[in-house]
Amino acid sequence: MKVKIVNRVKDLGQDKIQVIRDFLKFAQENSPLKRDVEIILMSERMGAMSTGSEITGLIKVLADNRMLLDIIRTIAHEWTHEFARQRKIKLQGYNTQSQEDYANTEAGIMARVFEKKYPQYVALLYN
Repeated sequence: MKVKIVNRVKDLGQDKIQVIRDFLKFAQENSPLKRDVEIILMSERMGAMSTGSEITGLIKVLADNRMLLDIIRTIAHEWTHEFARQRKIKLQGYNTQSQEDYANTEAGIMARVFEKKYPQYVALLYN
């Protein structure tokens, strides 16, 4: 399984991209995807997107002018949807509030565990 990152944000910086890469490795270790995924870091919203969206194999994340920890949480949220889809995990139907609650909970846990595992990134995460 491969993860491709497309950065469309000018001011994100290589240090923050490295944190995102390490987070994606962490996510793959803890919630492994079976198929390739592309992550697009966006500078502005598209359509009805809030801070992220996920369509099979494609995750879009609003990354401009956001704290890195928020970007990581959004990636984790959308990763959780992709993981559930690939594993055929159904939570009371498609696109229901329970699926959003599940993804929010998992994203919070993933972000917190990542932060504890990589304390050297704390300054970047909260910047």
